Amino acid sequence: MVMKKFLWTITALFAATALLATPLIAFASEKDADAIANDLLDDSVEPGWNWIHNAWRYYDEELKPCYNWLFIDNAWYYVGQDDAMCTGWFFVDTAWYYANPKGIMQTGWLLLDNAWYYTNLSGVMQTGWFFVDTTWYYANPSGVMLTGWQWIAGSWYYLDPNGAMHTYWLWDGDWYFLDPTTGVMYANAWAQGSYYLLANGHMAYGCYAPGDYWLNWSGCWEPGDWLDGTAKYMLSRAQAYTSSTEWLIIVDDAACRAGIFWGCSGTWCLYKYFPCATGAPGTPTIKGTYKVQSKIYHFGEEKGYTCYYATQFSGDYLLHSILYNKNSWTVQDGRLGAQLSHGCVRLATENAQYIYDNIPIGTTVVSY
Repeated sequence: MVMKKFLWTITALFAATALLATPLIAFASEKDADAIANDLLDDSVEPGWNWIHNAWRYYDEELKPCYNWLFIDNAWYYVGQDDAMCTGWFFVDTAWYYANPKGIMQTGWLLLDNAWYYTNLSGVMQTGWFFVDTTWYYANPSGVMLTGWQWIAGSWYYLDPNGAMHTYWLWDGDWYFLDPTTGVMYANAWAQGSYYLLANGHMAYGCYAPGDYWLNWSGCWEPGDWLDGTAKYMLSRAQAYTSSTEWLIIVDDAACRAGIFWGCSGTWCLYKYFPCATGAPGTPTIKGTYKVQSKIYHFGEEKGYTCYYATQFSGDYLLHSILYNKNSWTVQDGRLGAQLSHGCVRLATENAQYIYDNIPIGTTVVSY
């Protein structure tokens, strides 16, 4: 029984002149047409599309099967060496292509199995960076369009939920700045002349950036001489230290000043700077480089006082609040700015609490 000739209606005109790499024209198979006709029965094949052996196959006017790229009714099809029309993903030469269930090669955006892909005007699946209209996108080696933070070729980028590469300012729990041209996240760098981005990309604010620049609480640099000599020396000295966290604590024993830094080696910002009480001459504070080990909400009751928000950095040496009467919040000794402790570093209670609440275990603590 003669099968009906297979024709489909094409609704989208494929502009052959826009192809970046025009597919090859169709070739007739080297198979013997008479042998094929005998196998299929002479009356079972017509010129055009035929459903044979569970696949669509295309025959020319001489009833020879065609393969390779076929341009039919303004649409491209691909027929493999087995003479079967391809559907879904298929690989030709060095590129992947996608054909819909009717075999028509697709171009543009494709949503398949909850993932987005993009094929250019030649139908080639895009990987890596690719440009569509006015926007850059990025696809992994499988062609899947990526979103969110991505580490690419040694730099961080942010791709919006629609896949578009983000530029300029980004709020993602903190402020970040992405290069207006390349999309690269700024780190250890100034943006737009007045904002400083830390090593992790966070915008610094309410602190002193390297070079003694004061950044207000909106992150903007405010010109002026805001640091005393001790603070400037501490900020300069801090740059040589490393920490396993994005925080660093430094205590100047002689000046009785402490600083909390934010950032990383070479780019530490002085986030908080305040007076403290270090060890008296008979019970000095140890000097050296240590790490935050543990935290204790209160201690000292057996000695007749209570200290709160204690952060241990070496043995019995702690950063903690001023002294209160035992089991109370009545101040017993609130002095700061002098060497008078038993070796610990006393702080105003709000500063001790800040360290207790925000500075993680493992943070470097320096005393000099």
